[in-house]
Amino acid sequence: IFNNIPCPTVHIVGDHARMKIEDAVSQHLAQGRGIDFTKTPTTDRKETGIHGCQAMSDLLKEMMGLDSGGMDSYYAWLTTWSDSFLRSYVKQKQNNVWMYTMTLPDPNGSATSPYHTYCIAVGAGFLDHTPVINWYAKEVERLMHGKEYYCGILHRFIHLKLGVLAILADRPEKCFMLKSSLLGTY
Repeated sequence: IFNNIPCPTVHIVGDHARMKIEDAVSQHLAQGRGIDFTKTPTTDRKETGIHGCQAMSDLLKEMMGLDSGGMDSYYAWLTTWSDSFLRSYVKQKQNNVWMYTMTLPDPNGSATSPYHTYCIAVGAGFLDHTPVINWYAKEVERLMHGKEYYCGILHRFIHLKLGVLAILADRPEKCFMLKSSLLGTY
């Protein structure tokens, strides 16, 4: 049985170790962990909490406009977060580590569920993280079109369209991603 459970594989991009989002989602769903879907084939769109915000409306409209090959789709969102942190205070410049995570919405409403946040990339803090971020942007474009996953809760395959609702980062990290300094574009 364990050989049939999906397991993310680690790949190297720009000297960073990373996993595919679709692999993490596949394992998550197969293990019977839920996702708080915004819309399913049998239910109307949720309008409460983050599901009812304008950003979700825009994301849902975009995903619903993409071809699903005639399949009924489930719709969900994820957030990403990236940051650098120090491994130790000795030789700080060489010891910082960069991490990229994704969080899937918990159906129980817990924003801090340890079962819904995954570290999907890690690398040395001094490296250029642009190749990794660009790689994930391309993967999310594919995931918005939808993919079939086995859902352990429903005991069947579902067609899931998944998009990024928010990209979270602190100010220095956001400036790096946007290629801007605190005073403007460089």
